[in-house]
Amino acid sequence: TCRRDWNSDGRIGNVDLERATFALTPKVIGCASRSRIGAGWMDYKNADALVETDWLADRLNDTGMRIVDATWYLPDVNRSGRDEHANRHIPGAVYWDLDEIADLADSIPHMLPDAATFAGHMARLGIGDGMKVVVYDGVGSMTAPRVWWMLRIFGHDDVAVLNGEV
Repeated sequence: TCRRDWNSDGRIGNVDLERATFALTPKVIGCASRSRIGAGWMDYKNADALVETDWLADRLNDTGMRIVDATWYLPDVNRSGRDEHANRHIPGAVYWDLDEIADLADSIPHMLPDAATFAGHMARLGIGDGMKVVVYDGVGSMTAPRVWWMLRIFGHDDVAVLNGEV
């Protein structure tokens, strides 16, 4: 069964979906392949880009999969994703440092690194060709989609974001 966090009047919190000018994704538990938009339903174009916690729990020991913790905080929050990963993470997860896996020569933070630099980071994290990668963060999916996008930009298509946060 699915549970969706929608108000009965077609709103998420105070957002009126009929008047929204941007795409909204509901918090969906148990059914990652469909989304309610306005009064109707539609299939996600890339349903495999989102996985559920029970799906991941069943595959924690899969040697063909790498779990990535992409938790990152804005500097003024005074929290460290790396420290939080050291204290608590999904078993087997590696830490993706958003500040480190970037073009460090660029004055703008978090710009994409060149392909060779990116490949070096992937080797260090144990991410290789043919692996399924599942990315999560502890900030309400603030940075996990960025890591999903980065992996896809560099040609790693078998990547998904964990639905929810840890």
